[in-house]
Amino acid sequence: MSSPEPVHLFIGIIGTVAIAVTAKKTPNIIMALGDDTGWHGVGWHQSVACRSDPNCHMQTPRMDELVAQGVELDQHYTYRFCSPTRASLMSGRLPIHVNQENSAEYPWTAAPLHPNFTTVADVLRDKANYSTHQFGKWHLGLAKQEWTPAGRGFDSHIGYLSGSEEHFSHMKGAVTCSRRKHNNCTGKCAVDFWGTSSPAVGFDGMYSANVYADATVAVVQAAAVPEAKPFFVYLAFANTHEPLEAPQKYLDLYPQTMQCASRRLLGAMVSAMDEAMGNITDALKNTGQWEETLIVWVSDNGGPDGVGDTGAKAAACAANNFPLRGGKGTAFQGGVRTAGFVSGGIVPLAVRGTTYIGYIHVCDWFATFASVAGIPGAAAADDATSPRPSDSIDAWPHIAGTASRTTKTRTDIPLTISMFGGPTGHGVRIESGAIIVGSLKYIIGDVGPGVHFDPYYPSNDTRPPANDAGCPPPGCLFNITADPSEYNNLAASRPEDLKRLADMLNGYIPSLFQSDRVEGNNGTYDCIGCLTKARGDYARATGQPWFGPWL
Repeated sequence: MSSPEPVHLFIGIIGTVAIAVTAKKTPNIIMALGDDTGWHGVGWHQSVACRSDPNCHMQTPRMDELVAQGVELDQHYTYRFCSPTRASLMSGRLPIHVNQENSAEYPWTAAPLHPNFTTVADVLRDKANYSTHQFGKWHLGLAKQEWTPAGRGFDSHIGYLSGSEEHFSHMKGAVTCSRRKHNNCTGKCAVDFWGTSSPAVGFDGMYSANVYADATVAVVQAAAVPEAKPFFVYLAFANTHEPLEAPQKYLDLYPQTMQCASRRLLGAMVSAMDEAMGNITDALKNTGQWEETLIVWVSDNGGPDGVGDTGAKAAACAANNFPLRGGKGTAFQGGVRTAGFVSGGIVPLAVRGTTYIGYIHVCDWFATFASVAGIPGAAAADDATSPRPSDSIDAWPHIAGTASRTTKTRTDIPLTISMFGGPTGHGVRIESGAIIVGSLKYIIGDVGPGVHFDPYYPSNDTRPPANDAGCPPPGCLFNITADPSEYNNLAASRPEDLKRLADMLNGYIPSLFQSDRVEGNNGTYDCIGCLTKARGDYARATGQPWFGPWL
């Protein structure tokens, strides 16, 4: 393999930068994903009292502006952790129909986004003539080049292929391969920073949010010529996933007296992401492309709250989902109902500054983007050849106000189903799961600690114990319209509804599908192959151990 060239400000990835005013007929689309950003970790969800208190306020002024100029999404749902949400977004399938595991890590050999699923990038590029770009976290397959963004419909990519990295060094942490220590990769193991088809070198010390925002700005600038294609950017921030790291200028926005150092770090990371979104907004407006662009920002799941963790792990989990119950990894609202908004010049004037209260699942962006791009129905184009048919519903008429905003885009959302023996359908009954039907929500089993917090959490370096009972059989029933914080379990007083929702959840068991646990794409651990490539060809090309595809 030849030595890869450093990518300097992304001109090598996406072409010559140009600045001009254009008038495209098809809207540009920017899909931005925050990582582990809590419901109460953004300014527009904080009270007047909190916003006036520097020890409470998470500063997101640029995204607050985007919310004011667009539509807040009050009922946006995802999976309860990372990779399944991303698989759902890319495929237009509910997580129960594509992926419910976080297995896309080195040295796992399979892809949690089955190769037979068509991605939203495939559709926009091949059917609507978009240029397509993915920047930031991938977490959807890394053992083969065809499973990286370049093989799943994206013209360019820069970012990391696994689930987490250090934000300045782009190093991947420990990878445990076996009990034989010589096969393990511990500590700062290797760099996980990939370009379109080779290691992305030259970025050591550059903060990840800035790298991905600069890449997006370069796409915007390159598109500012009349002959340019519309663009689709999937911008998957590493912020605010641990490790908690941020440049000093963002730390300086928060008082040193802020209780709990991790809370101050988290605030700095949120503000760094906020400035990145502001820089992208400025680029769109400076190049005359704001009026023809749709921007979506959502978090991939609720924020991790550290409940039950101790030591360094607890300190790295400082998110706050107030007033929602629970956090990342749980099926309570704090884990699956995420902050989000739609903005950009294509949002109709009549709905700007409003809130859409209908249910939207992250899988619905596939059909929504296809509709905005002028190819309605494209989300279901691969139904005959893919493992499961599309679940995606076009939300644009409801968001834009051309359909009734008093009705919901969807009426039910199966959130998660884990079977005894694993989430792939093995076994005969549900171990844990959750479903929303209308105003009611049913939860069964161990779905994580559903603890409630105050607006200042965490206020010190300790965490409340994981003493929440969860929802053991027969499960919990909540009215999430009347009781959005899930305080009042209605299971005993409404047994008919409890059984009705339980039956509906059980009805999804036959359709469960786990992409990397099926014949032809059944994952195993290939530690020797993965680490040999990282320490061999990639190390020789870059000068240090480097993760990348190895099969």
